[in-house]
Amino acid sequence: MNPEPNDGYVNFEFQLTSTPITSTAGLAFIGSQLAETKFENHLRAFCPAVQRKDRIPDADIVRSMIGLICVGKPHFDAITEYRSEPFFTQALGLNRLPSAEILRQRIQALPEKAGHVFRDFTIRQLRRHQDVLTEHLHSTDYSVIHVDVTPMDNSDSKKEGISYTYKKFSGYAPIFAYIGPFGFMLNNELREGSSHCNCEGTTRVAGANPCHGRKDHQSSTASGYRRRP
Repeated sequence: MNPEPNDGYVNFEFQLTSTPITSTAGLAFIGSQLAETKFENHLRAFCPAVQRKDRIPDADIVRSMIGLICVGKPHFDAITEYRSEPFFTQALGLNRLPSAEILRQRIQALPEKAGHVFRDFTIRQLRRHQDVLTEHLHSTDYSVIHVDVTPMDNSDSKKEGISYTYKKFSGYAPIFAYIGPFGFMLNNELREGSSHCNCEGTTRVAGANPCHGRKDHQSSTASGYRRRP
């Protein structure tokens, strides 16, 4: 950058680099939320206990993966980029980071019931911030839930569960539930491609609402409303 202004403007010089540049400013907040004792205790209850001093705790494995997702790099190999960066480890409250191979093995080995731990944690977080989940509609405060299907094109794959979707390609048809005006993720479910876009899974993904009250489905597009008590 040239610090000398030119007609009120600052001249910048741009250079290409092969070094990945990703903002990690939000990791400090993420780490503070993941330090919840209840989250770690629930995860420990579902995961098998292995007594080895050199074994990275399951909670730290999960925090490492969540950290990657939060910086927009949901790939196991991406953990290698942060092994030499102390901020990533410190922000998430980790003693050390796993290798890409260990991260892959341990995440894939988590029991299916561990998914309940993550959903319960999400619901607890949302309950603490109900003020950002509501919208003022027709003189009443509502918590709006939007349920949407987003087909994935896996035409070149032969994975289990792939079938013809309503988008006219073969793949999966995952369903997502978002809550509030800012679109916070409430729940999701991976489904076969041939699953009906509105019926199969809609009640399940929209049922875990952190706001108590009445629910009225307003249309066939599965946008639901819950009135704040």
